[in-house]
Amino acid sequence: MIVVGAHYDTVPGSPGADDNASAVAVLIELAAMQLPVRFVAFANEEMPYFLGPEMGSFVSAKRSRERGEDIRAMFSLEMLGYYRDVPGIQQYPAPLGLFYPDRADFIAFVETWGRALW
Repeated sequence: MIVVGAHYDTVPGSPGADDNASAVAVLIELAAMQLPVRFVAFANEEMPYFLGPEMGSFVSAKRSRERGEDIRAMFSLEMLGYYRDVPGIQQYPAPLGLFYPDRADFIAFVETWGRALW
């Protein structure tokens, strides 16, 4: 099974359209294509739930594990509608800035190495 997900909560100071309504819109459009994947819209991905037991993606992954589902991949859609072609506008926590552009004019596919956190 393949899961495609996006979260629909946001953080203070970030327009909800950027984080993360744009990704939810893409999720809805992909679901309309009736692809053979599971589409999930997550709540509770931002603080104070981030990395906690109530985080939406954690709850979903836990339920899938309890059901014995064989999930082979998960694609998380994140902030797809933000675009700024200004040098230095895109910032990351260390050391990610060494690997990714400093302009918000790209789409990245990022992979975790090894098992997921949960």
